[in-house]
Amino acid sequence: MKGRRQFRTLTHGSIRRYQAILDADLLAAHDMFEDPSTATAHILRRKSNGDLEVTRQVVTVVNRFENISIDADTYIKIEFIDGEWQPYAADCGPNSQGASSLLVSVQPEASAGVGGP
Repeated sequence: MKGRRQFRTLTHGSIRRYQAILDADLLAAHDMFEDPSTATAHILRRKSNGDLEVTRQVVTVVNRFENISIDADTYIKIEFIDGEWQPYAADCGPNSQGASSLLVSVQPEASAGVGGP
C-alpha cells in the first residue's frame, strides 16, 4: 500500500537465539541507554539424546534492564539484537536479585486496622 512504511525482517528472516549459562553475575544496568552491564556466558548445545552440554563458545551478554539482575550459573536464553547478545528469558531462583526485586513489587500491602500476615 502506498504511504505505509515497510519494515525489513530481523537479520533478513533469521532470528539468532541461544541457550547459555552465565559465567558471572549479570547486574542490572545503571542506565539502559548509556551504561548497560555485561557478563560472559557459555553457549549450550543439545546432544543427540536431548540432553544439553556446555560448549567452549563464549559470548558477552549485555543487560539493558535497569531492574533485573541475573545470578552467575543461571540458565538463560539470549537473542542477538542490534549487535548485542541480550537476555530475554532466565531461570531465576527465589533467592536471586531479579526474583527478589520482582517479589517485593507484587506483595500485597496490609490494610490499616486489619491484621496482616
